[in-house]
Amino acid sequence: MNVDHLTTDILLQVVSEYVKKQLSLTINKITPFYADTAMTSQQAASAVLSMENGTTIEGTVSIAKYLLHQAGCTNLLGKTDCAAIEIVDWTNIFMTTTCMALKHDRKTALSQLNTLFSNRIFTVGTTLSLADLALFSVLYNTPFRISERFEIPNVFRHYDLIQHLVLAWKLESPLKLVEFDLNVPLVKPMVIAETSGKSTVKAATESTESAEKGSKSKSKDQSSAEHATTSEKTAIKAAKKASKADKTSAATPVSTNSALPDLSKLDIRIGTIVSVKRHPDAETLYVEEIDLGEATARVVVSGLVKYMSESALENRKVVVLCNLKPAKMRGIESQAMVLATTSSDGATVELLEPPAGSQNGDVCFFDGHKGTPEKQLNPKRKVWESIQPNFLTDTEFQAVYTTPDESKKVCVLKSDRGVCKVQSVAGGLIK
Repeated sequence: MNVDHLTTDILLQVVSEYVKKQLSLTINKITPFYADTAMTSQQAASAVLSMENGTTIEGTVSIAKYLLHQAGCTNLLGKTDCAAIEIVDWTNIFMTTTCMALKHDRKTALSQLNTLFSNRIFTVGTTLSLADLALFSVLYNTPFRISERFEIPNVFRHYDLIQHLVLAWKLESPLKLVEFDLNVPLVKPMVIAETSGKSTVKAATESTESAEKGSKSKSKDQSSAEHATTSEKTAIKAAKKASKADKTSAATPVSTNSALPDLSKLDIRIGTIVSVKRHPDAETLYVEEIDLGEATARVVVSGLVKYMSESALENRKVVVLCNLKPAKMRGIESQAMVLATTSSDGATVELLEPPAGSQNGDVCFFDGHKGTPEKQLNPKRKVWESIQPNFLTDTEFQAVYTTPDESKKVCVLKSDRGVCKVQSVAGGLIK
């Protein structure tokens, strides 16, 4: 096999060398892979694998999948069909969308990745996959700043884990190791003492050395501030300012619901799929046209090929999240998202079903949270991302949001005609 045009492809370097080392798969020619810049989606698509029989395979992801399949390395491609689909989808997203986003708006792209890995170690499931290697390859030449370690700790953690797993393979061409300083500076908690209506700030730090020697903190604010670090000085000033504000305004009780997401911001409506066809460039995706009672039907891209036939989707009424920011999926802009739930084992996917008698354009809302949705959700505020982890089906197969606070209040998704439900999946995450 000959692999050409791969000078910027870290992913194929890792995959091909892993395959050669572990299973002795013969690959005649591997051109250098090291890159000075992150690869573009055009470069990812231009990668070509030429085989001895004259046939070729194009595209980084397709080549990586082929090599792993040929070598029997299915552990990196998913243990179940559902996991395999999700791994390929994430791999494509990282190699194209994420790669371009890092070039155009690095801070936002890294922030979104940080949110993605806030509750997961690996991209899919509990083991290393091709998707993790893809993200590693995209970030390989991204310069990390020391100041970012507390802003995007989940990205740092994931990258550090994957780079050490790859380095443990002891590949023929060793990759550079990025050293992360994971030590958190020791800062003594600030204490605000209230005396006779006046606030005094007792905030001082003791270095490890002084703590060991049993040194005593100075009692006056001025002495403390003189020896405090920059962060402590800022904390002292902020506390004093807050204390001063307390004198001029009455204290306002903090609502227990203040940190809860505003469910009324989601624009969820009923629609009918009037057309469905396979995505021309993605074997796991459908391209649907959905009538939502608007002047024109919306184009929606969904990863439902594995679970439902085209005939099962056509003319079907669905529940649709309409105010996400449009996003391109393999070259086609998706203007909304069809809501569905997945069973805990990942084997079953069911679409949310509207109440009987629903009409296109009917508005859905969470019980007790009827309001005016935003025209388009601001991705930076992460409204949907804060709601989605607690949006599941209950034991009666109803779509419900359960508040993450102590009350655990259940809010059913409904329209004026009734409740939105699924056929048989209980406890399934809705997305």
